[in-house]
Amino acid sequence: MLLCGLDRADAAPGDELAAVDLRDVLVRALLTLPPRQRAVLVLRYFDDLPEAEVAEALGCSLGTVKSQASRALARLRENAAHLDPRWGSGTAVDSDSPVTEGNR
Repeated sequence: MLLCGLDRADAAPGDELAAVDLRDVLVRALLTLPPRQRAVLVLRYFDDLPEAEVAEALGCSLGTVKSQASRALARLRENAAHLDPRWGSGTAVDSDSPVTEGNR
């Protein structure tokens, strides 16, 4: 999965620096989440597992994965905005999609 454009081999040097900066903000924001919410997001969006596999890996229901992901993404947006003003409250991100370069 291409998250934040970090996997692009064709990135220009300035793009790579921006990607590292973005990754730093994202990691710091992830660290502010409770462990279960962080685990859901990492498994779902970084490891690109389907919701059912995340539920199985964490030993919880599919509904729990969905609700934890929704809450975690909302909290992640809020925390990221505090960590980096470029992620201010004016950003619109679909609650069903991960925070990526194209939707921040």
